[in-house]
Amino acid sequence: MVPPQPHTPSPRTPIAWLTRIATRRLRYQIVIPYLLLAMVLAAGATYLLTRAASQSLHDRFHQQLLDAARGGANSLAGAESHQLAGLRLMLFTQGLPEAVRERDTTTLHSLIAPLALNNGFDHVLIVAADGSTLLDLHQPGAAPGPAISAEIAPTNLIQAALHPGAIDKISAVVDSTDGRGFYTAGPVRRGDQVIGAILVGTYLSRLLGQVQRDSLSNGATFYGPQGIPLAHTLAGQPNDAGMVPPLPGGWYDTVHNDPSAPVEFRTVSVHGDTFLEATGAVPGHGLNGAPGVYGVMLSTSTLDAGLNNSLWTLVPFFGLGFILIVVIGGILAAQIDRPVAQLVQATWAVARGDLEVQVPVVRHDELGLLAARFNDMIAGLRQLLFVKDLFGRFVSPEVSAQLIAGQIKLGGEQRTVTILVSDLRDFTRLSEESPPEEIVDLLNEYFRAVVQASKQYGGIVNKFVGDSALIIFGAPVSVTHHAGRALATALAMRAALVQINVRRAKAGLPPLRQGIGITTGSVIAGQVGSEDRMEYTVIGDAVNVASRLEALTKTMPDCDIIVSGSTVAALDNPNLWQWSDLGPIEVRGKAAAVHIYRLLGETRRPALTRLVPGTVRKAPAPVNGNGNGNGAAGKESPVALHAGRGES
Repeated sequence: MVPPQPHTPSPRTPIAWLTRIATRRLRYQIVIPYLLLAMVLAAGATYLLTRAASQSLHDRFHQQLLDAARGGANSLAGAESHQLAGLRLMLFTQGLPEAVRERDTTTLHSLIAPLALNNGFDHVLIVAADGSTLLDLHQPGAAPGPAISAEIAPTNLIQAALHPGAIDKISAVVDSTDGRGFYTAGPVRRGDQVIGAILVGTYLSRLLGQVQRDSLSNGATFYGPQGIPLAHTLAGQPNDAGMVPPLPGGWYDTVHNDPSAPVEFRTVSVHGDTFLEATGAVPGHGLNGAPGVYGVMLSTSTLDAGLNNSLWTLVPFFGLGFILIVVIGGILAAQIDRPVAQLVQATWAVARGDLEVQVPVVRHDELGLLAARFNDMIAGLRQLLFVKDLFGRFVSPEVSAQLIAGQIKLGGEQRTVTILVSDLRDFTRLSEESPPEEIVDLLNEYFRAVVQASKQYGGIVNKFVGDSALIIFGAPVSVTHHAGRALATALAMRAALVQINVRRAKAGLPPLRQGIGITTGSVIAGQVGSEDRMEYTVIGDAVNVASRLEALTKTMPDCDIIVSGSTVAALDNPNLWQWSDLGPIEVRGKAAAVHIYRLLGETRRPALTRLVPGTVRKAPAPVNGNGNGNGAAGKESPVALHAGRGES
């Protein structure tokens, strides 16, 4: 076979000339793609370096934002602590409980106004135990602020203060028609009796301005339930909470309900600028968890500027990497050209069918290793073709293993084996009543159990015919105790069928029934077929007897495993098995009667009696289409056999 010659364009243009040169020499075919590879690698290296620099900038930016979030949390915690300190000062002011009890608003004003002014509170509200307003004090110049009253203030905040539980001081955001404020409330007590409550508050606009300054951020936002922005401040922009998008669904609940959860990040666009925002729970004790959720923002413009500077810094590395890769590629191409050409010639020889070709190994590097492995591959290919041609005639893995070891004679050999034949009952009816897909699944499930049981005890599934299986014990692989292995396999198949029927019962499907015939005898084991297709099988009277015994199970009620006397005689220790003696019986195709037994199970009890032959009977005929019969049920009590040989 001659290698196809590539089309060579006429060298009239530089591109055509370059193409002609590249297609004639391997080194040029390596160098030219290497140039493209150099560009890709250099660009990739630049990308990786840029990405690393970008990651470093992002990490620093995120750390800066995280520090801003912590600063915001500290600022809010300080605001709540300030309100708590002022609230405690008011609650412990001498004469306050009496003034609340007497509803003396003049005294309340004289006591509270100086404290509210000194603490810088925007609003102080005092209510009686019935929730009525006693004092509604606003600081001058604090507008716009909420005109809070008992009717406007949230009932749950007032009720929490009037009916304190484990926590006396509660913080919350109070929302009214005039604005929003951050409030801390506590009960006024006279002895153990709560006679009123005090609410001290700071407007959110002023509070967020302080958070922005403390956190060194570009802006700050306070969020209410469902993640709706309640208040917002941004440097150089109007304080419009409506410009900030709400938090993603469920985000507010996650942060609000778990104050110890990590800070959540998101990207937002406000007033045409892009910001990265960190959100967290407001420190303190609210009505239900944290008092709320806050967010601080940093503009991404500084991050973008840093990324651009990093990119331009890496451009020189791109050119240097490109040059180095081209030079190295040219050197490697010259070194690879000659040994690769030898490998090419060898592959053409293999393509022509010459599996005796060898590549000279004259190097000790990877190319030399490649040549040596090529020679090993050709040797393996020769062996593979031989094995493939031989194994294509067989289906059994055990037979294949024996073939490789050279232990199977061409034609056949006489072996003493135990044959097990199994069959599903009423399979024809099931095939007519069920879809083909269900029948295939049923057979696969049943045969899977058959194969597993036979492998467990050294049997070889020789073939499947419809719903029947032929299992051989003793060929082609010789095994000891092949009779006992066959009985153990039959019991394992019985147990597996029980499990299958349990699953079928749960699915509302009818149970399956099987029949098993087992006999021991001399057979011819070997290959049958033609030179093009062969099959390993066993031929002999034992195969026919096993099939006839399996058919007898159709005519005997509650009898699924029938064993011939020859198998019983081949057992090393019949005492390990439980039997029901069915006696001698005529079998179609056999002149002499065959002594048969019903296999009940295994036992380790001592021997009770010696096997006693029964009288010769004819096989009973079936009474109905289900395969149930009468007349040859045999003895139903289990009989443990003597350790000697039984009669067949």
